[in-house]
Amino acid sequence: MIFWGLIVTVIDNFIKPLLIGVGVAMPMSLTILGVFGGFVAFGFLGLFIGPTLIAIAFTLLEAWRGAPTAAPGSAVA
Repeated sequence: MIFWGLIVTVIDNFIKPLLIGVGVAMPMSLTILGVFGGFVAFGFLGLFIGPTLIAIAFTLLEAWRGAPTAAPGSAVA
C-alpha cells in the first residue's frame, strides 16, 4: 500500500501542474513552483490553493502591464 501511495503521489505531482497549466497560459515552472510552494505553505490543501493564487497573480500582472494575453493552451516562452 505504501509503494502504491508513493507511485500515485509522484505521478500526481507531475500531472497536476500539466492540467492546471492548460487553463492559463503561464510558464510550467511557475505552475510547479505554485504546487510545491502551496504545499509547503498550506499543507495538502495548498496543492490546490498555491497554483490558483500564482495563476491569479500572473494574470493580474499581465493585465496591469498591458501585455497581450496568449490563448489558453498555447506555448509561453
